[in-house]
Amino acid sequence: INNDSKKRSNIVQNKIFVDSFYKIQNYFDDYDKTELFFSNPTDNKIKFFLNNKFYELETNSSLILKSMKEKTFTIRSNCLFLRPVVFNYRNDFLDVFHA
Repeated sequence: INNDSKKRSNIVQNKIFVDSFYKIQNYFDDYDKTELFFSNPTDNKIKFFLNNKFYELETNSSLILKSMKEKTFTIRSNCLFLRPVVFNYRNDFLDVFHA
């Protein structure tokens, strides 16, 4: 936040040569389904793997990965701190948290 009214969207930084790894600290196999919401607030494309499946996030965009049925999730990315919002569903209950 600044007073000069310039748009600054690259708060989250990308790395060029080394990927970041992050394992969400939760087990997901007891849920009916899980959805992961990723957003890209940067001016650069973000490339990442979720459990070894490749995805891309265009600049200033978002992505919802629906009905994920996995025990764990590991993220490998060229972006520092790429953390999804997690939606877990079980029966009539919804649990939401930031990974």
